[in-house]
Amino acid sequence: MTGEYFEITNLLQLVLSWRLLIILLCGVGLIFMVVGRAFPEMQKVLPILIKPLYFTSCVMFPLNAIPKQYWGYILWNSLVHIVKLNREADMPGHISDGVSMNYLTIPTLIILFIGLALYRSREKAMLAL
Repeated sequence: MTGEYFEITNLLQLVLSWRLLIILLCGVGLIFMVVGRAFPEMQKVLPILIKPLYFTSCVMFPLNAIPKQYWGYILWNSLVHIVKLNREADMPGHISDGVSMNYLTIPTLIILFIGLALYRSREKAMLAL
């Protein structure tokens, strides 16, 4: 057998982190939709803004590969918390140092409410052709 062995050790944490990921992406999507509609030239800039979030999300490399002195900067990215919490829930013995479900929940809800507030304030302009 090849590949990485995993088993779901904490199903509740896995489900909660995936739900928070969906909520976070809905909030970011709402913000980008309103900004992209209000300023059409931002549609060229937004992909450039997303790339640093992706590269620092620890999807392509583990957080432990980064020196601990830089973790304070990397851990501002909520996607790092999602990835690390998912790895902790999937892999027995994996320890997620520096990540927190609380830190993930608070920015996720803030981003969702900002997205909803922006959409609500621009709703008529968004629906008008």
